[in-house]
Amino acid sequence: MRNIICLVFLLVCVTGKCFGQLQPKVDERIELTGVVFRIAGVPEYTYGVIEEYNKDIDEYFQSYSHHDLIDYIIKLRNEDRLGYAAVAASIGFICIGNGKVSLNQHIPVSKLPGLGEQWRSEKVFRKYVELLNDFYVKTNFQKFYNDHKPLYEKAETCINQLLADFNFSWFSNFFGGDFISPVMYVALGNGPSNYYIMDYESKAGYSIIIGGKLNYTYETTLPMVIHEICHNYTNPLFYKYWSKMEFSANAIYDEIADDMRENAYGNVQESLLEWLNNLFSIMYLRDNEPGLVDYIVGILRDRGFIWMPRSVQFMEYFYQNRGQYPHIDSFMPQVVDFFNYTSSAVSYTHLTL
Repeated sequence: MRNIICLVFLLVCVTGKCFGQLQPKVDERIELTGVVFRIAGVPEYTYGVIEEYNKDIDEYFQSYSHHDLIDYIIKLRNEDRLGYAAVAASIGFICIGNGKVSLNQHIPVSKLPGLGEQWRSEKVFRKYVELLNDFYVKTNFQKFYNDHKPLYEKAETCINQLLADFNFSWFSNFFGGDFISPVMYVALGNGPSNYYIMDYESKAGYSIIIGGKLNYTYETTLPMVIHEICHNYTNPLFYKYWSKMEFSANAIYDEIADDMRENAYGNVQESLLEWLNNLFSIMYLRDNEPGLVDYIVGILRDRGFIWMPRSVQFMEYFYQNRGQYPHIDSFMPQVVDFFNYTSSAVSYTHLTL
């Protein structure tokens, strides 16, 4: 079974033009934010899987557990649920140079994801950066980071070997346009969490953050990479059609809210975006290893996306009519109609689809 799963996600099997090679790297900003949110006890940043790194963090920063920054993070967590992607996405808005942390002057804070929600205001974020700089300087974080470069390089080497020969031409065939490699970060302090974030300074326009390990494998890593890259294409389509799905989405959410919250999808919009992105990710499997589609669909169904089996079946209409629908964007009105119909079945007759 392991060999079969490896084969599924070995993207070198995909034929066609290679549009770029992912080159994962560790970034000091990500490690810094991972450290401070771990010290603050924010759960999703306390699940690092590299025990030696966890131990080093806890020992090195033990005397700074009551720094003003940590108290501030705890306050924001308690009051505004600050965490997850809002923290990950903030790294593009800070810089580290000349021994200090500062705001990135090339990107307006007004573009910060989560502003007005998890990041309550620009004033709150600016204070956070000021305290982050104070923590960085007083703890001599740069020394901690430099001392761990051999560990970072080991993680980079492991995942680079895994991704070296991958071909992502499927994305062009399914979504249209050329595939441009995003910036890919390895986050040793993130544990199993992975994120898609906007990147206003990269050619691709987005980055992906993969939780750090020292033993990346095809079956555990590549599904995450596929999922996060799909977000770059799924998100614009989703938001373009969101208003046409919103009523139905709120209806279906009543049936799945508890499951969605358990999987860290905090509201109806996030949950439906994940459904669509999961559906498109499954289409990659459908095109490369159909024998595993039922297995993946079953996992997602059990997580609360109870209409996923029917969604996958519906997508066959897209494939049967590729002349009419050359890429998925032209098929989105049909996807919307399908979802609106399905929502009524789930919400009002309580069918398990």
